[in-house]
Amino acid sequence: MAWKGSWGGRLAFREGALELFGEGVPGLAGEVLGERVRLLWPVLEVGGVRLDLAGRVAWGGGRLLAGLVPGGLQVEGAGEQLRLAYRVPGMELPLEGTLDLGDFSLALMSPEGEGALRYAAGKVEGALSLDLRGFALRLVGEGERVHLLGAHPAWPWWAAGAGGLEGEVDLQGAYRVTYRAGEEVVTLSGRRLEAHLKAAGPYLVGELAYPPAGELSLDLPLPPLASRFRGRVYGEGYQVEGALEGGVGRVGVQGRLLPLSGSLELKEAVLEDFLGRYVPYIKGRVSGRLLVEGQAARGSLEGRAEVAGTALPLALSGTFAPGRLAAEGRLGESPFRVELKEGRLDLSASPRAFPLHLLLMAMAGPLEGEAYWTGAVRLRLPLADPWRGEGVLVGEALRFVGAGDELKGQAAFRFQDGRLYVDHLRLTGRGTWEGGGYWSREGSDLYLSLKDTVFTPVLQVVPALKPYRPEGSGSLTLRLRREGFQADFQDFRFRLGPVEGYLPQGLLSLNGGAKAEGELLLSAPFPGRARLGLEGQLEDFRVTAKGEVSLPGLKEATPAEVAFRYPGYGVEIRLGEAQAQGTLFPLRLAGYGRLPLSYPQYYLQEGLLDVKSFFLYEEKGTYRLTGNAEVLKARLALPEARAKELSQEGVEVGAGARPSPFPLFFDGVRLYAERGILVQESLAQGELKGEVFLGGSYADPYLSGQVEALWGNFRLWDSLFALDLAGSFLRFSPDRGILPQFQLKAQAETRGHKVFLEATGEFLRENGRVKVRLDPHFTSDPPLTEPEIYALLTLGTPDVTRLAETLPQAALGAALENLVLGQLERELARSLGLDRFQVQLPVLQGGDLQETRFSVGKYLSPELFLGYELDLRGEQTLSAQYRRDGLTFSLGSTFLPGDGRLARFTFTLGYDLTPALGLSFSLEAADTTRFGVGALYRW
Repeated sequence: MAWKGSWGGRLAFREGALELFGEGVPGLAGEVLGERVRLLWPVLEVGGVRLDLAGRVAWGGGRLLAGLVPGGLQVEGAGEQLRLAYRVPGMELPLEGTLDLGDFSLALMSPEGEGALRYAAGKVEGALSLDLRGFALRLVGEGERVHLLGAHPAWPWWAAGAGGLEGEVDLQGAYRVTYRAGEEVVTLSGRRLEAHLKAAGPYLVGELAYPPAGELSLDLPLPPLASRFRGRVYGEGYQVEGALEGGVGRVGVQGRLLPLSGSLELKEAVLEDFLGRYVPYIKGRVSGRLLVEGQAARGSLEGRAEVAGTALPLALSGTFAPGRLAAEGRLGESPFRVELKEGRLDLSASPRAFPLHLLLMAMAGPLEGEAYWTGAVRLRLPLADPWRGEGVLVGEALRFVGAGDELKGQAAFRFQDGRLYVDHLRLTGRGTWEGGGYWSREGSDLYLSLKDTVFTPVLQVVPALKPYRPEGSGSLTLRLRREGFQADFQDFRFRLGPVEGYLPQGLLSLNGGAKAEGELLLSAPFPGRARLGLEGQLEDFRVTAKGEVSLPGLKEATPAEVAFRYPGYGVEIRLGEAQAQGTLFPLRLAGYGRLPLSYPQYYLQEGLLDVKSFFLYEEKGTYRLTGNAEVLKARLALPEARAKELSQEGVEVGAGARPSPFPLFFDGVRLYAERGILVQESLAQGELKGEVFLGGSYADPYLSGQVEALWGNFRLWDSLFALDLAGSFLRFSPDRGILPQFQLKAQAETRGHKVFLEATGEFLRENGRVKVRLDPHFTSDPPLTEPEIYALLTLGTPDVTRLAETLPQAALGAALENLVLGQLERELARSLGLDRFQVQLPVLQGGDLQETRFSVGKYLSPELFLGYELDLRGEQTLSAQYRRDGLTFSLGSTFLPGDGRLARFTFTLGYDLTPALGLSFSLEAADTTRFGVGALYRW
């Protein structure tokens, strides 16, 4: 330094340099910590901030210390205060401070944190809590120091797991902080602008210092990328070198942190690992190089992008700087260019048979349709107000393919002055598509005319409709204006998911009032019909369909209403007393209510189901249902005519036309009953309770759980058996579908004996029919053999020899093997190849043994039945009956034993007026002739 009438000289130090100037009190000018500094007493200038040191006031502002603190510190002079603002890079966490120039007190806070730290008179007090993207940090003022406490949960990008931090910073600028996560320990200590970092563990090892010195080795697994980074940080400017290898291919890294510069080199990097979060269905590999210098970068990429098995070559090169981007490239055979400059985005492209559907599939997954575009696009958008942009999109050749149909044509769209104009639209193929007009936020005048055409090729490339695999055909005219819209339908057929329907003619109109016409006919998944309705206005309207549907399992055609709301794509459904609400895009439905049930083919005559809750949603093209429902009542009965079928050839289920395929899956739907499930058969009565869970698919469902008896009894011949409740149950398991295994324990008293029955069995499905297989075992007290017990049950005596005399042994063996639910006579009839086999024993009621009678019969056709009776005296009766369309015609002849003379002749003619009421006329000729007229009422 020197004085020769004025000051001169230069002072250099580690943080910068200053030059002296002026007369009297010297002035200083230079650079400190990367900022231009000038002091001419009493005014100090740092960057754009001016401070009057004598008056302690400040004005001006600017971003300071950008070379020391990433992003720089925003400082604004506000009279007697300096206001400070800083945003933590990468976390976008705002910090704010206020420096009072009067007493030099400082307050530090954050609008996204809690509390504040305050420094005054050489002391720090208060506390500030911050959430740094999952890292909870708390700073506590403790007099001459600030205590730091922090913790974070396990992160997928940090293999060490959950960690914690503890340390302190004193007012002299000394600090020490220790971080621990698993086996990894990192310590940072220092004073003011000197720092020392030491790391020990499996991932970071070594030491670094500031000013730059030392070396730190990195071995970091990165599970989200299925890769590992190995490298080091060392030397002047903290040089970085290493490589990321694994699932992403190989990415070489080389550069320095202070100042920031370097390069990234990609070799066969996996595209989905970089873009999968935004474009989940893209695959491919790319190679390239990115050069970084400060905040600017330039680079290039080459490789291929693959979607749904179709690969397209990819090339991209460009430059980047804050507020500016310029890139150009090629995807397939289509070149494109993007530029961001002065807040405006420019996009241009020249697609050549470009597969538009692949772009949509990359974001939404596989689609049923295809779309190809040849043409041009030019777009210029101010980012501050995109509606002030302009652009054109021309389709010189458009082609849509789907469900075996194809549409081809041209289109021209223009965006200008906040309006989207349809200057030209015409597609032909199966029918025609034509359109024109404009659309804007303020109002529209747009029309679309689709005549005798198919909608499927276009609908199947719309991602929002993908889960429903839509199809459509017919004619549709749509007109959209400022005051409303009108849609006319002609011969309109559609499919949306499992729903298929037909609208012969319809109208939906909102033009100063709501109007709807037309009846919708539903064909799948269940038949139904409904009238269309419409209410509301253009900005908020509701389309309804009211009618009835016939669902399997419901007691009768059930009143139904479906409503669609716009905006929001809301859906409301009412089915009898049940209701549901949700959204169509995406499909989410929740509901509750009661439903009357009837499913005779599965033995449910009538019932009532109380659905406590259910939730239906779509996921990756399938529908999933979960819920909870109580069976309030159910009456189960197997028609007597089908009891024989169940144990012989089986009962056919699911007969007739099979329902349309329905990709519905049941996720543990709970069905339970505390009581109320009644079995009401002529030979069996009881009440059941239980809890089962429905799983599997609509086409192949299964049940798991158990059903038990509250009470019950059944009749075998003339003996009434009471159930043992602890030993009788139905058990369902997933490997058996909806058909259960069962166990039965019961006892009865007959002719002075206690008879015990234990049976196990199962329901089986064979060739589309359900059969039952039963394995019964009898015991008794006093003890009898099983043949003796069968004799006791059938003849009223345990004398098995008399049973053998009366019944053919083959029939007896078949009966013992196949006895099902007391249907012994039906089993004997099956064994003898007859439709009826009956034994009547008047002796058990005090009659004569000679009156014991055997009856056999067989249907020669569904209308004609022949019967034969024989008693032990030798009297024989031959009969025939013919029934058709409510008319019954019967003949009978009885012959005396010995000479076989005709003893009696009978003739009967009957007619059923209703299913419950019938009339008959009869004539009998024996020793005398008699006739009669009768009425029969069934209930």
